[in-house]
Amino acid sequence: MRITHDLIAYQVLSDRRSRAVATRLEYDADHPLELRMVFHTDRRDPVTWTFPRSLLLDGLGRPTASADIRIQPGGHDRRHLVSLLLTGEDGIALIEAPAAELGAFALHSLRLTPRDPNPPSPPQPISWPGRDARAGSSTSSTP
Repeated sequence: MRITHDLIAYQVLSDRRSRAVATRLEYDADHPLELRMVFHTDRRDPVTWTFPRSLLLDGLGRPTASADIRIQPGGHDRRHLVSLLLTGEDGIALIEAPAAELGAFALHSLRLTPRDPNPPSPPQPISWPGRDARAGSSTSSTP
């Protein structure tokens, strides 16, 4: 079974500017360890990121990272957002998405397929450069 959820996320462009990005979350029980986020930007084709489901599950509660994706709960100004720092061939994007919608999607995926008690390589907690201990507090203007 496959589930999807459409939401509006925000690409952070600077401390005071962001732009809305139509985003689709996808989970397929046939591939239980991964999920996809599809961003519909101003590009011709959508931008798709596939990453371990466990990364999102862990990132809803604490900062975590795996390879080119960092996830941190809290977002800027302590809003109820989750920050995703995506590093790819074209550069770096900071995306903020509603924590409640990500959490509901994650819970729905867990109802389909419970979490693997022995994931192959668990995400490691990380510290965010330029951020102090308070979730979402920035001590510099760059992510």
